[in-house]
Amino acid sequence: SGSASSRNWRNTSSSNSIQISASDFISYLKSRTLIKTAQNLEEISQTNLNRQAVLFSSSLTIDDSNKAIFNNRSLVILVNGNLNISVNGSFLPENSNLAFLINGALAFSPSTAQAKGIFLANSVNTGATSNQGLKIIGNLIAQNSFINSRQWADSSRPSLYCF
Repeated sequence: SGSASSRNWRNTSSSNSIQISASDFISYLKSRTLIKTAQNLEEISQTNLNRQAVLFSSSLTIDDSNKAIFNNRSLVILVNGNLNISVNGSFLPENSNLAFLINGALAFSPSTAQAKGIFLANSVNTGATSNQGLKIIGNLIAQNSFINSRQWADSSRPSLYCF
């Protein structure tokens, strides 16, 4: 109900035409910083990677067998493919700062209840559940499509919670 300015300036039409995709951001980082290329997640611990960007040229899966690799690390993980987080319970790496830029799809298994990190992907699928939400400690960004098929039996609880 108030004025936009003392002279009542306002924009009657506006559009945001600039959007940086995951692939654009990966290209930008490649041109501006040193990026370590890796073939599999085990290379992170084998070469003790920390405080840098790591590029994977194919799809990845984080599961119970390899989730501890991310403990005590600060990494930007660039994935030229899909990322599947298939952890029973929580993916909460200790003492970590992680950002995942996925030039593809990010999928959470229905058994994953929590995940920590910044997640940017072309598409995001939180998985389908009948009585389990998903809590993201960080941020979750879907560039093109977002599918959330999680539910709780108590409909007053959020199916997706980010903080």
